[in-house]
Amino acid sequence: MIFQQVCEELKKSTGEELKQVLVFDHEAKEVDCGARLAEFEGDDANEVYERLKDRVDDNVQLAFHCTGIIVGESASQWDLLRWAQTHGINYGLDTEDLVRELEKVDAKYGIKLIRVDRDQVHFRLKELPEELDVFIDHLCRFCPDLLAQMYHDPEVLKKEIRETKTVPLWWD
Repeated sequence: MIFQQVCEELKKSTGEELKQVLVFDHEAKEVDCGARLAEFEGDDANEVYERLKDRVDDNVQLAFHCTGIIVGESASQWDLLRWAQTHGINYGLDTEDLVRELEKVDAKYGIKLIRVDRDQVHFRLKELPEELDVFIDHLCRFCPDLLAQMYHDPEVLKKEIRETKTVPLWWD
């Protein structure tokens, strides 16, 4: 599905017009980045995302965002982070810092972004790391709140990653 078709599907699913996604430019002015946001009530976004995620063209990026789904035209999934303006500002990490680090993880294991918000990102691993303890240690240095506020026990995190291949990161 091309971008416009995905937007039409999202509009049908919500019954609402999609919202423009505004980002700050180099002069700190808000500008329309071209991405769109469909806002959902309850768990409806899950069903719609599952229905659309494997049907979008390679140059269409789709992910959960807050209470909805963000979609835009780009060959790079990293633009999802830019559109959501995801950062770890409490740890001195801006969007491009996150992009660079996640590109490294992607090069090693392959990842697919599935959720992008202002201070969090979730991704699915295409390949599980052989040394999961080393991987989790690396993630915790990159995202200290992973254990400090989210899991508290590395064994619980390890079990979830092993079972779901999903990694949630949150910089509080």
